[in-house]
Amino acid sequence: MGTPLKVLAYILCGVFIGFVFSVWLPSWKAGTKTSRNCAATLDWNGWQSIKYAYIFGDSWTDTAFDPKGTQPSPEAPLGNPDFPGRNAANATNWVGFLTTQYNASLLQTYNLASSGATLDNDVVPGYPMSMSLQVYQRFMPHYADAHSPPWKASDTLFIMFAGIVDSIMMNGRKDPDDLSNMNGNLTRVYSKLLNSLYGAGARNFLLLNVPPMERTWQPEDIGQEIKDKFKSDVAVYNERVRKAAEELNTFEGTNVWLFDTNTLFNQALDNPTSFAQTSGILNTTTPCGNYASGTPTTDYYDPVCDIPVNQYFWLNGLHPTYPIHDVLAEQLVKLLEKGPNTC
Repeated sequence: MGTPLKVLAYILCGVFIGFVFSVWLPSWKAGTKTSRNCAATLDWNGWQSIKYAYIFGDSWTDTAFDPKGTQPSPEAPLGNPDFPGRNAANATNWVGFLTTQYNASLLQTYNLASSGATLDNDVVPGYPMSMSLQVYQRFMPHYADAHSPPWKASDTLFIMFAGIVDSIMMNGRKDPDDLSNMNGNLTRVYSKLLNSLYGAGARNFLLLNVPPMERTWQPEDIGQEIKDKFKSDVAVYNERVRKAAEELNTFEGTNVWLFDTNTLFNQALDNPTSFAQTSGILNTTTPCGNYASGTPTTDYYDPVCDIPVNQYFWLNGLHPTYPIHDVLAEQLVKLLEKGPNTC
C-alpha cells in the first residue's frame, strides 16, 4: 500500500472507531481565541440567557442523539441516550461539559452531530449523516418547522464544528485544480448551511475551526510531506471558515463567534500543563492500542500501556481523550462570555 493510502487508511480506521463509539459502546455515568470584541445585537443577552443549543459535527462532537427519541429536558439535558451519551472521548466529551459543567443556565442541548460526517457527501463522501443532512433532515423537520421546543433567537446558540473528516479526505487529493475545486464547493456548502439556519431563525452562531490534524497519531513510516499537507489543507480550510464567519456577520441581527480550536490544541500538545485539565497527560504523541476502542473506566490502567488511559492525549489515531474536551468546553464559554468576536 502506498504511503498516502496508508495514512488515509490508518486515519479512516479512527473515523470508523468513532462511529463504533457512537453506536455500540455503553454510556458512562460519570484557547486560544481572537481577542476582538464586537458589539452584540439585541438577540445576545449573555451566555446565561441561553436555554437551548443546536450542535452539528462529527465524531469529535457526536453523542448518539436520536431526534426521534427522548428529547432534552431539565432532567436529561442531552436527551437520549443517557448522559454523557455514546462518544469518542472515553468519558464526557466537550458537548457534555458545555451543557452540564460550564453552563450558566438550565441548558438543553440538541446534539445533531454524527460520527464520520463531512460537510456534504456530494462534495466529500463520508458516513451517511453529513452535516448538510444534519441541518436538512434532523434540524429543519424536527426543530425548525415545528419550532419545538419553543426556542427563539435570543435564547438559542447554534454551534458548528466541521471539517475534520473533510480535511482527512483532502489529504489524498494531489491535483491543485481538483483540491481548489473541492475547497470552493466546501465553502459554498458551509455558507449555505449557515444561511439556512439563519433563515430558520438562528441569530447566535459559534463556529469552531479544525484542529491540527498533522499532530494526530500516524505510523512511523509516514513521511513529513504527508504531515505538511495535512497542515496546509487544514490552514486553507480554516481560512475559509474565517471568511464564512465574516460573511455570516453581515446578515442583520447576527452574533458570530469563531473559536480557534487549532491554536488551542497546539498549545495543549506543546505543554499539557498549560491547562489544569490536561496537566496529568504524559503522552501527547502515540495512543495505546489496548485503549483504542474504549475502556471500562475513565482512568483504566492496562500494564501493556504503561500509564492509565486518561494520561494519554490520544485515545486512538484520530480521537483525543476527555481532558482536552473539558478544556475545549471551558474555553468556548470564556469566549462566549466576552461577546461576539467576528465583525
